[in-house]
Amino acid sequence: MISLENITAEKLDRVRNLNRNSGRQINVEVQFRPEEGENLSSRLNLNVDSIPSVSRTSESDISLPAEGRKTLFCFFFMFLVFMANLISLAIIHDRTPTKEQNREKHHPPLRDISFDLASNFSEQNSIYLTIAEILLILTTSCVVVVLLFHQHKSIIFRRLFFLLAVLFLARLITMNMTMLPISSSTLYHCEAKSKSFVFGFLISRFLKLLSSLGLCFDGDIKYCGNYVYSGHTVILILNCLMADEYCPLLIVNYSIKILTACSISLILISGFDYTISIIIAYYITTRIFWIYHTMANNAFLKENEATNQISKEWWFPIFRFLEGNIKHVVPSVYNIY
Repeated sequence: MISLENITAEKLDRVRNLNRNSGRQINVEVQFRPEEGENLSSRLNLNVDSIPSVSRTSESDISLPAEGRKTLFCFFFMFLVFMANLISLAIIHDRTPTKEQNREKHHPPLRDISFDLASNFSEQNSIYLTIAEILLILTTSCVVVVLLFHQHKSIIFRRLFFLLAVLFLARLITMNMTMLPISSSTLYHCEAKSKSFVFGFLISRFLKLLSSLGLCFDGDIKYCGNYVYSGHTVILILNCLMADEYCPLLIVNYSIKILTACSISLILISGFDYTISIIIAYYITTRIFWIYHTMANNAFLKENEATNQISKEWWFPIFRFLEGNIKHVVPSVYNIY
């Protein structure tokens, strides 16, 4: 709102020309007191119809563009990172000490409070892992189905794909840095290692891992070494966060949270992952998710300025590319026909 006193016709003409050239609507509040007996229109010498009127924000200004190409870009980014994780696991398997080597060098599984508390359940740990992975698939399927009915599903899946890519890219680095002893001497049945690098052998391992999507439904783990940090926990926690952020149905949110808690508990009881691996996965997943969405929901955090310390994140340029046209918070609106 622009307030002008002692306004003249020239000033109003200047505002009108500015409005025409910039394409923006400027509302002018005229505070003018004509002298006694003076005609307002004659003094201004201006047609009232020429004064710009108040304009309302159009529907296109508040829309949330789908931008399917960006979503497709994020999907391929996530796909490449996921493939790199599987290839890395196929290679790490040869670097992981076998159970026999651990016994010879006196390197048993590291002491873990969860393993100590669940020692009475160790005989059936493969069953617990199978149930945990069934719950993981159930929660993931539920979240995907719910989000498919969201009015702005392209934006949401774009964010989901990008977050998965960032999280598993970080996991790709950490799992190659430190080799922990096998977490369970009864759950893991590591396949024989290759004596020399053979490309065909590596491809065979990769295809086996790809066919199971990194899961082990039969409770028989043949490829060992990916302990820091837990990929299962990343998926489970991300399911909770996506449902909590975008699904308005409390029964769905609470159900996913309960199933997630059960699945993580079963993973710990089975001895599949160390407790520290799960804690790290929870911390990194929640921080990345909350930071991303805080930035996406606040326009000033999208600016690359010295006062915005988050702009120093390596993925900030990609974030600006993905979220540059999203001007509003994505509402929880669903299209169910």
